[in-house]
Amino acid sequence: MVKQCPTAYYWKKGQTVKTTVTIKDFDGTICDPDSTPTCKVYYGGTVKETLSVSKDDTGIYSAMWSIPSDTDSGRYVLKWTWKVSTKDDLYSILFEVYECM
Repeated sequence: MVKQCPTAYYWKKGQTVKTTVTIKDFDGTICDPDSTPTCKVYYGGTVKETLSVSKDDTGIYSAMWSIPSDTDSGRYVLKWTWKVSTKDDLYSILFEVYECM
């Protein structure tokens, strides 16, 4: 099951962003994945940064990204991945990083 956020977010260079994911099994019940999920930031199809993931509650995980002030402006993808019952799942967020004027 792939979930893609249709709306782009706009985040400023130097901003710290918190992202949270709620993991559910294929019946829609909140659950923990088989192992800790990963959260990566992609730019131009390349991994820009792998974020540290924290467990907030059963099936709820979060990660913070402090966007470097010297990072490139443009379109990024933040991608969560995990496995539930040995099946791969993911959630992606499309966002733009811009320079604060």
